[in-house]
Amino acid sequence: MEKMLRLRGALAILAGGMISLAPACVDRDSADRADRPASVGSEGGHWALVEDLRLGEVDEGDGAIGMIGSLASDSSGRVFVLDLQAQVVRVYDSTGAFSHLVGRRGQGPGELWRAAGIAVDRTDTLWVIDPGNGRYSLFGPDGDFVRSFSREVRGSLGGWSEDFLPDGRLLDWGLSFPEEGPGMVAGPLIVHTPVAVGRDGSQEVFPSVELRQELAEIRGARVPVPYFQRSVSAALDPAGRLWIARGDPYVVVRRALPGDTLGTIAREEVPAVVDAADRSWVRQGLRNRPDLLDGYLDALPETKPLLLRVVSDRDRILVFPQTEARAAGESLDLFSISGEFLTRLEIPVPLDANRPARWELEATPRGLLMGTLDGIGRPIVVRLRIEEG
Repeated sequence: MEKMLRLRGALAILAGGMISLAPACVDRDSADRADRPASVGSEGGHWALVEDLRLGEVDEGDGAIGMIGSLASDSSGRVFVLDLQAQVVRVYDSTGAFSHLVGRRGQGPGELWRAAGIAVDRTDTLWVIDPGNGRYSLFGPDGDFVRSFSREVRGSLGGWSEDFLPDGRLLDWGLSFPEEGPGMVAGPLIVHTPVAVGRDGSQEVFPSVELRQELAEIRGARVPVPYFQRSVSAALDPAGRLWIARGDPYVVVRRALPGDTLGTIAREEVPAVVDAADRSWVRQGLRNRPDLLDGYLDALPETKPLLLRVVSDRDRILVFPQTEARAAGESLDLFSISGEFLTRLEIPVPLDANRPARWELEATPRGLLMGTLDGIGRPIVVRLRIEEG
């Protein structure tokens, strides 16, 4: 966690807040879209994404959602939202009505300090991954604090989409930069390490998932370029296998936790080009830091990564592409758990194409929870149902 916080801080200093200055590209009417099928699958039959719930547009007395950090749901359909800004978990019933808050900011029992991820297990126990306090905190279905135990994982923001192995252990993720050296912010090699965590506090480490990134020379330091760079995403399926995407080409690897490759899924897609409009967007984000502009522009790749995220809804694999024909956050590709392509679906509430690293996605038994922004930049949570006609 400390490493990631230093990385974020250094990039913020170098860029002068460039990411927060980037324009959001979200324009939608929630009333018009509610409970309306988004699309019909382009291949393999009729499928649709239907919005059936939206949270965060009305302040119900618990306060507005400040910053969505992680999402989860339980067996009764309740929705859990980790608010990074308030350091609480907001709980809503299956109809979207606010129920209660779990935790509060602090370092005592049941309190949260830089909590980064949440997950709900098969007993409806809420797990909170809390790197700031160096622990996992568990809460019962009624929200009462149960216990906490030490978190040995270091340098993580909670992984991509926290989930549970078939044996009931939580899969958490560590993050490290083993090749970081003098004059570098992070390093060219990013290592994500899966760790299985038991309720007894046991923590088993498995072979890592790695990605090599490009560094740019900016003001005498070698730093990652936050624009249009490849990143790793991984999802856990019901059998405890990982599905791993590394940006491009369009290949998702199915891997056993111990490291054996079990297969791949792939599609032929044309990547989107980093064009004049993209470069203009970068210039706008750096308009107050002209001393950084040339370095970041020179470091931009020629094309954008094809794959941005992968998640599993327990029956299917959901892949979020970015292609010449489809912008980031507009659609998802649906695969069976065996890797068969089913269809490409439009997303009725588009995610922010400019900031895929900020997407919060959590699969549910019947679909997907998404954290995004409404038309005025307010954090909201949308639940989408996957339907086959």
